[in-house]
Amino acid sequence: MCAAHSPFRRRKIGFALRRLREDAGLTQDAAARMLERAAASLSAYENGKTAVKPRDLEQILQRYGLPADSTEFKRLMALSRRKDAAPWMSRYREDEEPNDFGYAALEAEAVRRSAYEASLVPGLLQTPEYARAIYKVFQGVVPMAGGLDRGVELRMARQRRLSEDPKLEMSWLISEKALHLSLGGEAVMQHQWKHVLDVTEAPHLRLRVLPFKGGATPLMHGSFSILEFEEGMKIVAVFELHQAIFLDDEPVLCMYEAAFSQAEQIALSEIESRALIKRVVFGA
Repeated sequence: MCAAHSPFRRRKIGFALRRLREDAGLTQDAAARMLERAAASLSAYENGKTAVKPRDLEQILQRYGLPADSTEFKRLMALSRRKDAAPWMSRYREDEEPNDFGYAALEAEAVRRSAYEASLVPGLLQTPEYARAIYKVFQGVVPMAGGLDRGVELRMARQRRLSEDPKLEMSWLISEKALHLSLGGEAVMQHQWKHVLDVTEAPHLRLRVLPFKGGATPLMHGSFSILEFEEGMKIVAVFELHQAIFLDDEPVLCMYEAAFSQAEQIALSEIESRALIKRVVFGA
């Protein structure tokens, strides 16, 4: 499959096209007229909903005045032809729900991630037993194209980056509710939280708890992740029962970043968070 057809490639190229159009001082309608394309088609390109074929991308870049020998021109053309940076994911492409796979593809390319979890252990920190218990809760309600075992396998595969890429920066805020919500029984929960404590000893992986006594925050409305990429591109993934919604409008990004920052002000420190986990889960 052409790399540009993956959710991440589409969004990355779309982000660049929108930036180039805005730098040229063109509205979407004006650009569409200049390119002799429907405004809806250009919008679909910029939003990452439709892949841009290499020959069409070349034409658009030229019409926007980007020199063919420029670094940006060559980067975008190479991106449109390049295979996925995480080839191990291709084995899951066909039998995972498209939305789950789409988020995993974005996550695999992010260099920085700030995430809030309202009631569960973050996916990248889950043990197989805990993940399986979650999938069982949703089995029969949310479609699982690849089945429970395949879903757990993909979740574990996603975790490779935590140990393989020390440059990856991860910051998690989790509600104290996650410490009290039992999944799979006491043994599963204790093994799960020991794993969390072990993994987050790494300096590039930071986890903090929002305590019940901390007061209300804008994060009461559900779980989300802010994914940041090398080119400065950012995407917010908002998680609902049946899907993740991807948002990249600047005002929306600012809103989620502000909410995360505000919650950080009342979250326990990393040391205090670890102490709370030990006290609640292990009675220490």
